[in-house]
Amino acid sequence: MSLQKLLFCLFIMYQGVYAQKEDALFQAIQEYDVKALSEIIDHNQLLDGYLWELSKVYRSYLLTGEEEKVEVDKALQTPQRLLIYTHYQRLTRKGYDPKIHEALLEEIVKSKSIFLQNEMYLGLIQYLNSFTQKEPFLIALLKDYLTQVDTNLLTKVNNYIFQKIVLDLELKNSEINKIMKPNFQLWKKIMLLDSLCPDIAFHKANLEQGKAIYTMEFEKNTEAAMKYLKKASVFYDMVPYHFGKQQHTFNQNSLGILLRNSGKYDDAIKIFNSLLISPFITKNPTALLKVHTSLEKCYAQLDNSKKAHYHAQIKNKLRLNLLFKTNRTNFR
Repeated sequence: MSLQKLLFCLFIMYQGVYAQKEDALFQAIQEYDVKALSEIIDHNQLLDGYLWELSKVYRSYLLTGEEEKVEVDKALQTPQRLLIYTHYQRLTRKGYDPKIHEALLEEIVKSKSIFLQNEMYLGLIQYLNSFTQKEPFLIALLKDYLTQVDTNLLTKVNNYIFQKIVLDLELKNSEINKIMKPNFQLWKKIMLLDSLCPDIAFHKANLEQGKAIYTMEFEKNTEAAMKYLKKASVFYDMVPYHFGKQQHTFNQNSLGILLRNSGKYDDAIKIFNSLLISPFITKNPTALLKVHTSLEKCYAQLDNSKKAHYHAQIKNKLRLNLLFKTNRTNFR
């Protein structure tokens, strides 16, 4: 073999290895696998320097919840960078950005790789699904994009994510059309999703929350909903990073509200008091206001006027502060 051919073969192998690392990167993202992500980052296993930088930003947010500045123009330059930037924006929930939407569609059209097109459609669907609550017009677009995904090309984890979004849309449509009653076919689909769920704590926790929403909203079964929220908390406890602790806090708050509404005031108080030391609550004035409001209601029902009054005072101060900030912002 000539030197030229040898060098060419080595180049192809070199490119192939880095392509595999990029695939592993996105797999780690979908699995919320911080260890696998760190292995790729710490050993600098990505050929694209800025993709490596974006990966570090993404990991940092998973670990600490601290956002870092991203050079958007650079992030939109290649399909791989765009994809991880999309996942980052979805995770931080900054709000729907049509620029990301358009960039993904452009890359899908330009791409000659069916596999990459598929991955980008899935990334787009995940991104849009995060904002349908505030941007309901996205639901119609999502339905169309879902038909573009070839599920035969999806990994087990990605197929689970795809099927979960399909189910999410069906639940949202039922809510929009006010068809909130027990639905055997819907529950059957939830159980099918349960069988597809990978052995990943974060996904399992999220699924249990979904079961809680269904049993509460569609079946009005508070006891069953609380059971699923408790299971979700167990799974979130297995995720020792920022994003797991954050979701654990929000899940506990939902459980506390159901306990309060069910008259289980002592159990609810234990949860709400634990939330008062959570930075996800203490650093969010609106969330803190809601927790003190719940504690006031619980103590009032238990005829503990002293503690009810204490939390009512804090609640009123927080409400005034929020009102003052809102009025000042509107004045400007």
